[in-house]
Amino acid sequence: CNSLGLHMLGAEPLQQAFELVEQGDADTVIVVENDLYRRAGRTKVDRFLDAVAGKLTVVDHLMHETAQRAQHVLPAATFAETDGTLVNNEGRAQVFNQVFEAKGDIEESWRWLRDAGNAAGHDDLVFMSLAGVHRALAAAHPVFDLSREEPEATLRYAKDRVPRASHRY
Repeated sequence: CNSLGLHMLGAEPLQQAFELVEQGDADTVIVVENDLYRRAGRTKVDRFLDAVAGKLTVVDHLMHETAQRAQHVLPAATFAETDGTLVNNEGRAQVFNQVFEAKGDIEESWRWLRDAGNAAGHDDLVFMSLAGVHRALAAAHPVFDLSREEPEATLRYAKDRVPRASHRY
């Protein structure tokens, strides 16, 4: 999920991140919900992570090999513990709703990224809700405008959020 969405945003391939670090143009890396060892060869990933040793942060709900090499691991909520949006392999944005309450210090990935950005001096990252993230994304990339498809966050049916089910359900 979301690989096509990254492409639609114009994201560069992982190889470019490797090259930026190798050339000394970047020395700090944040990996969000991804194990790099599943995306590239072991030798390349080892060299990349060695080059950013001590400056690697991972935001994820799973402990994996990339996370084990990180200086900081921030616990992210799973899709069942958060509201969110993903882009499926057909290029369709799909909104999903929280099913379970996250326990402890777990946060949604976008909240961790917002807080890290604010700590780094990016005071313009003031998203207080997922709807705020959606509005900013739609303003920058109109293809991701979900305003017609997503219900208001306050919409309730019998005191609960609107349940989601596929057409096959």
